[in-house]
Amino acid sequence: MVKFFRKPWFWILLLDVLYLLIAVFFALSFALFPDAAYSDWEEFYIMKWRDSAIRPLYSLFTFLISLACCIITPFLRKTAVRAKAASMFIYLLLALFSLGFLMPSFGAAREPARRISCGSNLRQIRICLEQYAEDFDGFLPPDLPTLSESAYLSDAAIYRCPSRQEPNTDFADYLYYGANRRIDEKPPFLLLKDRARNHPGKYGNLMLSNGNLLYEKN
Repeated sequence: MVKFFRKPWFWILLLDVLYLLIAVFFALSFALFPDAAYSDWEEFYIMKWRDSAIRPLYSLFTFLISLACCIITPFLRKTAVRAKAASMFIYLLLALFSLGFLMPSFGAAREPARRISCGSNLRQIRICLEQYAEDFDGFLPPDLPTLSESAYLSDAAIYRCPSRQEPNTDFADYLYYGANRRIDEKPPFLLLKDRARNHPGKYGNLMLSNGNLLYEKN
């Protein structure tokens, strides 16, 4: 056993294994962290520290370090062939492991842009509803299909939430509450809102009759 301690490759493999264990521990330990210290709006998609910006940055750092070590290892002249092969395998395994944590983060990073696009859709629908009301003595249409059939807003894409993953057989991805009401009612009332399954997080957009865009917990 003592002869192994004298081999340079033994210490290299030992450090590799320790590096692997530490990296895996930190990658999995984000589940033990407390809730993220973000505002409600930012928690639209991000629930825990393990899903926050820390995790993709850590995964990217680990992936790049592991990939660099994997490339450098074959050029170490004083290291035994078996140790080189083992080191390359460990670094490659860790790189793939880190990449697995990194990939879902790319989808999460696109959610804020989808959220903004969703709010833009609600604003456009509200503007067209206001134009309809101006032509009908201040009264809103009975439903959103009527708005489309009346040529006030015929673009079907505006009625679809960009964040929704599941197909929706209804006419729109938004709920409409202005049927046959006056748009100038006081106080302002809820006009449009996201369906519960539109966004993959805890929050949804709300559009009031006066044009204010809000959000709420699902």
